[in-house]
Amino acid sequence: MYEALERAADECGPLEQALGAPDAVVRIGVLREALGETAERVSAATAQAASDYDRDAMQKVYRGLLAAQRIVATLHEANATAA
Repeated sequence: MYEALERAADECGPLEQALGAPDAVVRIGVLREALGETAERVSAATAQAASDYDRDAMQKVYRGLLAAQRIVATLHEANATAA
């Protein structure tokens, strides 16, 4: 379920380095796409949760992934504006 994030982490490195890299636009795009893809997978898996507790936990993970996607975008925009 988290394969896209693992690939993105391997490809882009730590977030601080990705933000400061010459190809930051590409790296941040890869990270945001991976977060979105993973959120979609978690959302799809939520329907098959075994219990309400599991469903609630997966929904929290889903919302966290979407929040992380927005945070990465905001950091990138702030970093680009500061440069």
